Amino acid sequence: MNIKPCQGCFVCRKTGHCDMQDDFQNMFKHIVDADVVVFGSPVYIWQVTAQMKLLWDRLCGLFDENYKIRYDAKCLIMVYTQGNPNAQAFQTSFKTNEEVLKIFGLNVVDTILLTGGGDPNTAANNQKLLLKAYEAGKAI
Repeated sequence: MNIKPCQGCFVCRKTGHCDMQDDFQNMFKHIVDADVVVFGSPVYIWQVTAQMKLLWDRLCGLFDENYKIRYDAKCLIMVYTQGNPNAQAFQTSFKTNEEVLKIFGLNVVDTILLTGGGDPNTAANNQKLLLKAYEAGKAI
């Protein structure tokens, strides 16, 4: 997707819609219309990718000038992959992300974490992880 960086104009805070025209417009509509949102990202240098951060920076239209959420709160499932085999390695970052996304009315109900994910096939071969993802979706 082609998502441009937020320009900090705050039009979205006034109108609920971003003035920039790019692939974000369609993504934003899907998020607003969704019952459940799933964000997934590899962990690069303790955090989600720059591409995911671009998306998150543009979510300010989900709340108004007084930080009041415009839409019903939504359940959010976070999916992370990391090369580090230690599941606790980036938990501080994950908790920070959870608090940031809560501002937008996106409430993390489950986090799915693949550790030691240096090979693209790691998740596909991990039945326990796939079951956890399935159960997370089924629970909502």
